[in-house]
Amino acid sequence: MISWRLRWVCVYLVSLTLTLTSGCRVDKPPQEAAQCFWNAMKVQDVENGRKYATISTRSLIGPSHEQFKGAVVTFGKIIIDGDLTTIDTTVRLPEHGTETTLPLQTILKKEDGEWRVDYAETRKTIKGDESFSEI
Repeated sequence: MISWRLRWVCVYLVSLTLTLTSGCRVDKPPQEAAQCFWNAMKVQDVENGRKYATISTRSLIGPSHEQFKGAVVTFGKIIIDGDLTTIDTTVRLPEHGTETTLPLQTILKKEDGEWRVDYAETRKTIKGDESFSEI
């Protein structure tokens, strides 16, 4: 009797584990991946910022990126074209009692089945303030 119950418990636990694990592997939609990237940038979480960036642009993200500290990021129009997504993005930066607004586009590419921010292409889309050309 105990072995029968133990078998069912084991089957249940294995099924539950597989269900939860497969749920964690579900691809994030592009806007969610972009939000995770910008959330990491706002708090200078280099490790997570790199996690949501394309492999080729991870080295561009370092602890010196304080420009985004405390930023408020909002998203607008999203265009998904195959393995490329463009999201109109506005970054509001608090600066010495004033606020700087940076309109840009967050560019995402699909790598290994996951959406990741192409930070190099995203930086190229920054419009306006020349002081942010080095971001």
